[in-house]
Amino acid sequence: MSAGAVTPTDRRAAVGWPTGVFLLACLPYAATPWFGFVEYDDPDHVFENPMVVEGLTLDGVVWAFGVGADPAQDGYLNWPLAWLSHMADVSLFGLWAGGHHVVNVLLHAVNAVLVLALGRRLGLGLRVALVVAAVFAVHPAQVESVAWVSERKTVLSMCFMLLSVLAYLRWQAASGGGRALGWLFAWNALGVLAILAKPLAVTLPCVLLLLDFSPLGRVRGPTQPAWLAAAARCVGEKLPLLVCAGLDAAWTVAVQREVGAVESLPVAVRLAHAVVGYATYLRVFFWPVDLGCVHPHAGMPGVATFVAAAAVLLPMTAACIAAARCGRPVALVGWCWFLGTLVPMVGVVTVGLNGWSDRYLYLPIVGLAIAVFEVIGAFGGPAWAEWRRRLVQRGISPLTLGFVPTIGSVAWLAVLTAGAWHMTAQWRDTSTLAARTFAGSCEPLAHWRAFIWQASLHARLDEFDASVALAERAAHVLPRHAETWRNLAHYQTRAGQSAAALASASRAHAIDPANEKALLMMAAAAIRARDAAAEGTAWAGLRALGLSDGHLAEVFHTGGMAHLKAGRDAEAAIDFGIALGRDKDHPWAATNLGVALTRLGRSAEAIAVLLEVLDRDPANAAAWVGLGNALAQQGAAAEAVEAFGRALAIEPHDAATLVNRAWARLDAGDRAGARRDAETALSLGHPADANLVRFMSDIHVE
Repeated sequence: MSAGAVTPTDRRAAVGWPTGVFLLACLPYAATPWFGFVEYDDPDHVFENPMVVEGLTLDGVVWAFGVGADPAQDGYLNWPLAWLSHMADVSLFGLWAGGHHVVNVLLHAVNAVLVLALGRRLGLGLRVALVVAAVFAVHPAQVESVAWVSERKTVLSMCFMLLSVLAYLRWQAASGGGRALGWLFAWNALGVLAILAKPLAVTLPCVLLLLDFSPLGRVRGPTQPAWLAAAARCVGEKLPLLVCAGLDAAWTVAVQREVGAVESLPVAVRLAHAVVGYATYLRVFFWPVDLGCVHPHAGMPGVATFVAAAAVLLPMTAACIAAARCGRPVALVGWCWFLGTLVPMVGVVTVGLNGWSDRYLYLPIVGLAIAVFEVIGAFGGPAWAEWRRRLVQRGISPLTLGFVPTIGSVAWLAVLTAGAWHMTAQWRDTSTLAARTFAGSCEPLAHWRAFIWQASLHARLDEFDASVALAERAAHVLPRHAETWRNLAHYQTRAGQSAAALASASRAHAIDPANEKALLMMAAAAIRARDAAAEGTAWAGLRALGLSDGHLAEVFHTGGMAHLKAGRDAEAAIDFGIALGRDKDHPWAATNLGVALTRLGRSAEAIAVLLEVLDRDPANAAAWVGLGNALAQQGAAAEAVEAFGRALAIEPHDAATLVNRAWARLDAGDRAGARRDAETALSLGHPADANLVRFMSDIHVE
């Protein structure tokens, strides 16, 4: 066998170690297929987002890239590939949360294998690379990015980013020609995909430049001009990615500012907080306690806190520099990776109310783990060798001592895995997440969020009195927060407490007079409570902001839809009527008013409303369905069949409409047609009316 031949043992190792890392990464998340969605961002990002719940569609793809999106209204944020990923999940799994969780876990496991490959490419020994990959796989700080469905963007962006880095290293190793050109295209394309998945990848060009310095050693030269020329060449190679990263960063800030997520803090506060943030993440790496999904921004850190943070960071920096001088340059590369990739998230630009987050460590932990274990290897290795020599002299078996580092590593990884398993359990459902948040934090903001999650959950179950009680507790925790009172007013409205809703909306307006949502809610509450003075105050504020009746009409339409969903048809009809009074051209208010009137048994009024809608818009399938239901209620079965037929001509795969037409055909005496419609509805996967299906099975069609 030649010296360069690959042996069966090599092949087994090449497959076995990555497989082991993959399975280890899945272990802490083995229960997630049985988890549900949570009320923290999942409604906006997945199961209540009107574009996502349709699955992968052309309109959805266009929206994912920001065309026609309105961040202030539809929750759009600039991570197109993450949106497409959620849409693909809906196409595959529907709204079964377990499927969405499984995809997150699989992406995380793939990322762990890619970290192992990266470690080997950077020159780490197999043992160190395995430990780095294992720490990435099972560290408790990773749980938030993996077990939370809404964090798909993080694991997806990380996957593309690691692939881009590996492709870049392969490009550097290629000897030229078409193969090198292929790798050049690959690392650029994968880098763009990483940025489109989540803006955290804007640091990718800097990571690649870091690798140019070491271990690739491309930025060098005998003279300063030669060194500068080499550096300029390396920067020029990354110019397309740098442009994409800059544009995405600007896009991100603009979108976040539009939704009010960018906090304006003094530069001194941000820089001081960044230093403390770095030390916090370093502490979390070694001592992963106090983890959770809410870590409020503490403002300007105290002098003692700042000094303590600097006292931690400076020795670690010195140790990495010393390790690099001792022949382990990857230690300094890892440390710079950690410091650099955290820049967008460490508080220099403050987004949201969190001071730091577990999920922000998902990418930087790779560099930090490399730095830590390379420093340990540089200084701990010689010390351990000396101790081992002395212990052997005292009669301890060298074989036994050889297992000590492995046993220590395995024990630490076992502790991390147990911690990750424990942390994963908090994402089981909203109630568990809220309970863990209450138990794990004494911060008012954390408790406020937990109350809001629970209130939202009860509202989803149509338990509005419970929602009001929880929102009132949230208001007690953060009484000077306008969103607190807006939430309370929203739930009071849905509970039918118009006067209380007006008081809460007025308080939100008093805290933040320029907040258009508070003004719209105040105006709507004043109209419901018939308080002319409060309505006038609200309208003065709305006109000052350039808002019109159309905006208020949408508020009432949204309220009407909530009433309709909860079965409060009379309240829904009132709200739809007010919406039409404010905006007679509202695209859906008249259609939904017809639905509400039909449910109330007022079919003649419903038919009149729906015919007027169809006169303006004959392609409105929902209006044809509503008309069919109203006609069926009046006993006009043949006309109802025709109306449902018009709807199906517009949307031929609407199984619910097929079921409605089947019943109308039965009433009209067309049993064969009814059976065909029912069977077609079933073939489309629609859980057709059980009584209809049972009746169809008993029908004998000649």
